[in-house]
Amino acid sequence: MSRSTSMVLRILAGAGVFALSFWLTLLVLEHPQSPWEPIRSNPILTFGDASSSARILTDGVTFRFGGNGYAEIENTQGLECLKYECRFLLTVAFAPLPPDLQLIIGQSFSGENGWHLLLVAGRLILQREGGSNELAAAFTPKPGQRYKMAIDRDGRGTRVSVDNAVLMKGEVLPFTDIARNLTIGGRPGPNSAALSGAVSELEIFRLRPQ
Repeated sequence: MSRSTSMVLRILAGAGVFALSFWLTLLVLEHPQSPWEPIRSNPILTFGDASSSARILTDGVTFRFGGNGYAEIENTQGLECLKYECRFLLTVAFAPLPPDLQLIIGQSFSGENGWHLLLVAGRLILQREGGSNELAAAFTPKPGQRYKMAIDRDGRGTRVSVDNAVLMKGEVLPFTDIARNLTIGGRPGPNSAALSGAVSELEIFRLRPQ
């Protein structure tokens, strides 16, 4: 191979590497990584009369609750939503004649320093165990109707939305960093506060560490 041919090949190879690097840079700029880290593929455990359509957490899992059980999302004890910003999205349908106290989602155990979203006799309440640092608003769901709920904790505080409308918000953080797995539709312990109904489209996010 002549020296001139070798030189041309080296130039072409260098140009190819540069073009590939430029293309990859454009790809990253056009599709930046979301700051939110999704919690997915975690094992699901069910207790009592609760059931889930799959044993691994995905967006398409449906949970059903008969008022005497709950579901647990494994490996979520390190969420630390008091320390980090968290998001929870879920769709809830309540059964007719629900009990007065129902736990929808939380890291909660009776008597421990946990947190939870409750439906309590016509009020939706996000609170720490014992009622401190709470957000509350009137909410009387129609049996069988699906309600899309969102809990957003950010640097300014917390807001809870229902069907994309903010129902309650405030500069409070009704969370704790209890090292318990997230539960849906109830909780372990002597006071389960079990839900009657169904939960679907569950998504959990935590802000990626900077």
